[in-house]
Amino acid sequence: MMNPMPLCHKTKGFDRFWTPFLCLNRLLPAFVLVLLLSASGCARSARRIQVLQPPPASGDSGYMAQDYRKAHLIWPLRHHQPRITSPFGEARSQGRWHKGVDLAASPGEGVFAVSSGIAVYSGVMGAYGNLIILRHNSHLETAYAHLQSRYVECNEPVRQGQQIGTVGNTGNSTGPHLHFEVRKNGQPVDPLPLLPGRRD
Repeated sequence: MMNPMPLCHKTKGFDRFWTPFLCLNRLLPAFVLVLLLSASGCARSARRIQVLQPPPASGDSGYMAQDYRKAHLIWPLRHHQPRITSPFGEARSQGRWHKGVDLAASPGEGVFAVSSGIAVYSGVMGAYGNLIILRHNSHLETAYAHLQSRYVECNEPVRQGQQIGTVGNTGNSTGPHLHFEVRKNGQPVDPLPLLPGRRD
């Protein structure tokens, strides 16, 4: 028999937010889920975070396909193909590398969910500043960092194209822009092949 997964995950470091721990709602009676959800709360710090599974796709094209390369995503900024100021995989100081892409944008510009899902983190986290993490299914999550403002709370469902915040300059940032990440099974992947109209 499969061991049940925990409802909450605690570790050190940013990667804990990408660990694929899900609420096994198919294995728990409805009344137990009600009690758990009633008692749950989204952490406002990096020490504890509730991670809930979004609703099943049910034919909704907003939810990502199991094959992440077939995901139907939109750009997180309104203008089509915004200018990339720092690409995925770019070398950084101290042997680090860039786990997302930086998109040029004006302060206060709207930031939008690239696909439907649920917010699994909404708060301030170190170098990321104001950060929102969305889970789209058990395989894929996206992150939106350096925000000026956040319009969604943890455990709040979001739809594709919904404004979730505004562009800012919080955290370790050299100027207003959007840092955007995509992770597949907890590992960072280049977002550009998943976005429409990519230039090769």
